[in-house]
Amino acid sequence: MNVVDQIVGKISELAITKCFCHIGYLYHYNDNIQNLETETEGLQAVLTSINNRAERDLRNAQDIKPNVVKWQKDAEEMLGAVDTILANRERSHTKCLNLTCPNLKWRYRLGKESKRKTADVISLKGRGSMFQPVLSMSYPAPTPVSPLTNHEDFDSRQQIFKRILEALKDPTIKMIGVHGAGGVGKTRMVNEVRNQAKRDGLFNDVAFAVVSRNLDKKNVQGELAAQLGLTLDDHGRADRLLDRLQNGKKNLVILDDVWDPLDLKEIGIPTTTDHGNNEGGCKVLVTSRKNLFHMMTLKARNKEFFIPVLEKKEARTLFMKTAEISVNSHEEMPSESKEVCDECGGLPVAILAVAKALKGKGSYAWKDAVKQLKSNNFNKIVDIDPKLFPSLKLSYDHLEPEDARSCFLLCSLFPEDANISIHDLVRYSFGMRLLDPTLSTSLEDVRNRVLTLVEGLKASCLLLDGEYDNTVKMHDVIRDVAISIAKDEKRYLVKHDLKKWPEGGTYEGYSAISLMSEYFREMPGELGSKELRMLVLRSKDSSLPDSFFNGMETNLEVLDLSDTAIETLPLSLSKLVKLRMLFLPKGIKNISLLGELKSLEILCVNGIEELAPKIRQLTCLKLLDLGNNKDVKLKVIPPNVLSNLTRMEELWIPDYFAEWQDEANNEERKNASLVELNLLTCLTTLKVHISQGKSSPNNLCFENLVRFRISIGEHFERYDEKEESSTSILQLSGVRFPLEDKFKALLSKSEVLYLYEVTCDGGEDHLGTPQPSMSRPFCNLRKLVVQNCTFKYLFNLSVVRHLEQLQELYVANCSNMEVIVGNERQGDDEEITFPRLERIFLVGLPNLKGFCPSKRPHSITGASNSDPAQPLFGEKVVFPCLKELDIRRLGNVKGIWDRTPPADSFQKLTRLELWRCDSLLYVAPSELLLGSLQNLTDLVIWSCGLLEEVFKNRGSDSGEEIVSKHEPTTEEVDTNVVLPRLLVVHLFDLPRLKSFCSGSKLPSSVLIRDIRKCPLLETPF
Repeated sequence: MNVVDQIVGKISELAITKCFCHIGYLYHYNDNIQNLETETEGLQAVLTSINNRAERDLRNAQDIKPNVVKWQKDAEEMLGAVDTILANRERSHTKCLNLTCPNLKWRYRLGKESKRKTADVISLKGRGSMFQPVLSMSYPAPTPVSPLTNHEDFDSRQQIFKRILEALKDPTIKMIGVHGAGGVGKTRMVNEVRNQAKRDGLFNDVAFAVVSRNLDKKNVQGELAAQLGLTLDDHGRADRLLDRLQNGKKNLVILDDVWDPLDLKEIGIPTTTDHGNNEGGCKVLVTSRKNLFHMMTLKARNKEFFIPVLEKKEARTLFMKTAEISVNSHEEMPSESKEVCDECGGLPVAILAVAKALKGKGSYAWKDAVKQLKSNNFNKIVDIDPKLFPSLKLSYDHLEPEDARSCFLLCSLFPEDANISIHDLVRYSFGMRLLDPTLSTSLEDVRNRVLTLVEGLKASCLLLDGEYDNTVKMHDVIRDVAISIAKDEKRYLVKHDLKKWPEGGTYEGYSAISLMSEYFREMPGELGSKELRMLVLRSKDSSLPDSFFNGMETNLEVLDLSDTAIETLPLSLSKLVKLRMLFLPKGIKNISLLGELKSLEILCVNGIEELAPKIRQLTCLKLLDLGNNKDVKLKVIPPNVLSNLTRMEELWIPDYFAEWQDEANNEERKNASLVELNLLTCLTTLKVHISQGKSSPNNLCFENLVRFRISIGEHFERYDEKEESSTSILQLSGVRFPLEDKFKALLSKSEVLYLYEVTCDGGEDHLGTPQPSMSRPFCNLRKLVVQNCTFKYLFNLSVVRHLEQLQELYVANCSNMEVIVGNERQGDDEEITFPRLERIFLVGLPNLKGFCPSKRPHSITGASNSDPAQPLFGEKVVFPCLKELDIRRLGNVKGIWDRTPPADSFQKLTRLELWRCDSLLYVAPSELLLGSLQNLTDLVIWSCGLLEEVFKNRGSDSGEEIVSKHEPTTEEVDTNVVLPRLLVVHLFDLPRLKSFCSGSKLPSSVLIRDIRKCPLLETPF
């Protein structure tokens, strides 16, 4: 075959192929059109999904990436072009030259256009699909299927939950009201809504306050202000709060348990009739037993939600799960269980309480329960389902032992929504002898018993965890029922808002009465009840008649006047010869007559300037609490008063008292000496401040203390209610180590430990190992703060093994510190776990080499051979719960990690901050991005002069870009998407930074802030 034949053959082949291609446009016309329609529907679905996510991001004040915006525009244009093509289909059905055949010209044209356009649609859809997984990971996730806990994830609750969240996102709705019967789950619902709103970032700030039946405006303002970081004084409180909530940001205020319409502006909450920026401003979420929201705002600007009781099926499911009743799918709930559950009326609080009470009991208990639920008659409370009371009464009846019932009813004496201190429960129980009489009469035994009973009551859903450690709360419905039970059993009588004393005989027979009235002066001068053992008064009245306690001389054992405003004690008080416990109000002026109360065992008085010398006569006293009043400071504790109270078990002296005097001084002493405390051999609890130079810790014997709040040197810097409730807090300032073992034992028992300017002498360069008698030193430590100390390290390995409770570690400005954990045994390289540590702050440690030394080789990329470096965290240290890591001014650290940590370490880390680490070359190798740091949300790096790459790709050039500005290429699509939950990045003053992480990209949700003074970083994201 010659060359000409080959050319002709090739041309013919191409012509035939081309011909068949064009014939294909006619032959496959229908298929091409159908394929185009199918692919276009897929593109429309992708566009809708991306539009929805972009709209949600815009509502949350985030910017949409330019390449996403461009794709949205291209997709809209593409859909328009396809619509034009498909609109021309009618022309292909017209007859060609009025004959019977279709219009071949238009069929050919549409077949060709649809074929080509289908390819364009597929390509564009592929680009959009690349954005979808990024958006789904980075933007606020959709509402989870089951956000409610404790088995309350039912359809009736889920739908309300979703609708409330939708209302929060609607800029036209300014108030959301949630109402329903007491105990139906309103508070739990809004708490879940609050948590979800925080997770989704719907608001800049969220503040929550409980209002309760008797509105305390000042208290509500204080709760809101504390959560908003606002300080209020006694003047202009509402205006200050109003200005804070109208700061142009998106704020949410939640007011729980509102009983009557509120004047929001009087409290300091912007009224919902205010006009302004729809995207900003303040929203209010209110819960109430009544539908009263239309009286607080315009109907058109609020949204109301009613929470009904559970449907029968849901109620039975919750009941069976709580009572641990198992049935097969084809079996029904046992008949006795069904009857008991149905009598609870679908009220969650009743279902949980009754199910807990009957769990594990025999059939006889269930049959008896049905009978009791149907026959008991209790006083009705407005707006409460009447079936609640027999339900909760049953739970009370099943409390075992009897002590648990007494403890439960005791909680009803405290104000509504109060955080009930365990300390107070112990004191009341001890003073009233409420518990098992076979118990020892020591406060320590009573405390252990109360703690045990409280845990049982919480397990029975009759008590809730308080807002602070060592506190509990009582649901307001359960409290109402407890008050009703106590009244019916003639135990306690609780009366609020009294205008006059109860009529004669109404308080006879009660062992305890709690009365609240605006004023007592207009009431009879005495109660005169011969059976009354405990009296609690709450009033703003400043005086009581001198004869007020006449008739109670031989029976009253507990008297609480702490919530009154009286300034002078009635003379009849001195005649209460059986009084064992006395709480006095702030600012009482003269307590000398208390010396006559020889049976007194517990005395709590707050805000006196001088402790009366006659207090030394109270030789039965086991607890003396002198409060902590900042306005009226204790100045005088006469000599030999404390030392004479030899039965003392608990002593609480204000932090502000520092007038201890030395016994060696020949001058007549005006104040007590610290050495007197050594004579209190029964002491188990002590709160005291010892100023610098007053006494050395080694001169004090505190070995027997079980709980304490002791500061030596300086006062506690700030008052923290949460720490106040902790049982063992110790602060040492300006103290020299080593300490004697008797005091070192106290150091090792601390739950919260502050060490300021501690100096090490005698070769000891760490906290030290306590005497051998302590088997588990520092096993209770939850928080450790070390500042300006000379330690070379904090703990050795033998101590670290016992740090099971440590949650927060703060080490600052310790120039000698080389490691946090020292290794006293050469060659020992065991793995160390901090099982509960959540926050680490390391600041100003110029010589720190690492958190814990390791014998294994390390390879900090970029470190010279002459200057070997190890990372801050090696592979032997494990932090399964760490959430925050703040590192500042660590001049010797060249890398935070050099390899991937163990699988369960740093998995919960959400915030990482690095400031002024002058030797830092990089943060970590890039493989950490795909493993340990998957939950990181905030990254802040400031003033690290040598940092060239944040996450180092060992095999890549650090100058590579992480994400380019042009449209995605195939190579870019294939790069790894790292740190999927990252939301905020701050990069500032990093003169050598060239790249964030070579060959990887971040999710498009990242909000870049403060990327300044990074001259070599051209395209950060």
